[in-house]
Amino acid sequence: MGRTSFGIKNMKHRPVCYVLAIISLNVACVATAADKVQAYALKSKRSPQVVDRVEAILEVSGPLKVTEGHAKNQKKATSVDMKAVATLAYTEKSLKVPTSVDLPAQAIRYYEKADASIHVGDDAFKPTLRDERRLIGVEVRSPKVVMFCPKGPLTREELDLVDLLGNSLIFDMLLPPHAVAVGESWKHPDKLLAALVGMNTGEPSDAQSVLQSVADGVAQIEMAGYVAGSVNGLSSTIQLKAKYRFDTKAERITWFALLVKENREPGPIGPGLDVVARVQVRVTPGVECSQLSKTALEGLPLEPSAPLQQLTYASADGGWEMTYDRRWIVISEKKDLTILRMADRGAYLAQCNLSSSGPGEGKQVTLAEFQDDIRRALAKNFRQFVKASQTVTEAEYQVYRVAVQGEASGVPIEWIYYRVADKRGRQVVVLFTVEANMGEKFEGSDIELVRAIRFSDAKVATKPQAKPQAGAQSK
Repeated sequence: MGRTSFGIKNMKHRPVCYVLAIISLNVACVATAADKVQAYALKSKRSPQVVDRVEAILEVSGPLKVTEGHAKNQKKATSVDMKAVATLAYTEKSLKVPTSVDLPAQAIRYYEKADASIHVGDDAFKPTLRDERRLIGVEVRSPKVVMFCPKGPLTREELDLVDLLGNSLIFDMLLPPHAVAVGESWKHPDKLLAALVGMNTGEPSDAQSVLQSVADGVAQIEMAGYVAGSVNGLSSTIQLKAKYRFDTKAERITWFALLVKENREPGPIGPGLDVVARVQVRVTPGVECSQLSKTALEGLPLEPSAPLQQLTYASADGGWEMTYDRRWIVISEKKDLTILRMADRGAYLAQCNLSSSGPGEGKQVTLAEFQDDIRRALAKNFRQFVKASQTVTEAEYQVYRVAVQGEASGVPIEWIYYRVADKRGRQVVVLFTVEANMGEKFEGSDIELVRAIRFSDAKVATKPQAKPQAGAQSK
């Protein structure tokens, strides 16, 4: 007999069970319908050539942990109070809108306003953006965020001013990869979180977002968790909380607020931090900006090429200037001495000391005499000369280069000395200090920096002749 007939035939033997089964089935159907919740596809409508207006304000406060000495011989950190407020207003034209966080995002911005007020202890600074550097390109290849000016190199101060945490080009990448219901959460890629908070490298984190509500055309989203990584070779841990709004009609994130508490250990590249930072960003999609029109951008390089990523530096005495790799960080600046240190992918690589003398102050010396000066400066740390050479640059500067092997505090060290001199008697003595195990990663960085040195026509202060510096003192 068929299945239907079997059911009818046996129904009289279990009428109560049959009725209960029917009731249970109906209840299950009702419950399933009641449990079904609405899911929202929060997809950004951002597309290439769209122009947004962005207004951002950043507030940071807390102590800086400052140390002196080399990475392997740090003195006890001292705390210095720091407060900073930065205000930015810019229009941003999307160039590349990625379909995945693994693909690059690109935009070009015109800054109407970029100002900051910074207080560190008793010192105050007010960095700003030069008028000729208000056009800024942005590329995000998580975790790396690259900002540059198509019209020429930025100074370190200008780069730090515009490269704030909470980069507006990253916002759309925070949206969920699939439709979500109210109360549902999603995790973000570690590399994306590192880019959001300005880290050079990212480690496993637990930050995630949750859809809190959808009402009156606005989806309210919150994020919380921690992010770990490094900044310029310094280990850092960030606790973060964020709120952001997705306009369901415009299909864009129009408001983003971020609160972070960062604890960064001091190191050879910079001070440590124990600060709280707050950033609030408002986005107005679909505006116009003549400075970002096709005509205004025609012929300008919009890709972050290596030359455009160089930074520019002018010495405190006005005697010389240079462009340099942004992995170098200026850690000390005096009238007669500038000290930089380099970190790459979280590792400290080298130190560079530059000292100069004005016209007629640097007597002409031979390469052999320069080597003698080096031997005396290094004293007991000297082991042997590795190589010595002299060349003339395209700027017609005479350049001596002397590589030396030695030891400082029991650590094998390679010192590379340069003397750069022009026909007027001006000179810059450059000393690179590289630990032996970092030589391969550092190779060529000294040549690149020295080639970029140019003497300035600005009046320079009178000071003693620049002498080779002792390697041990530079440590």
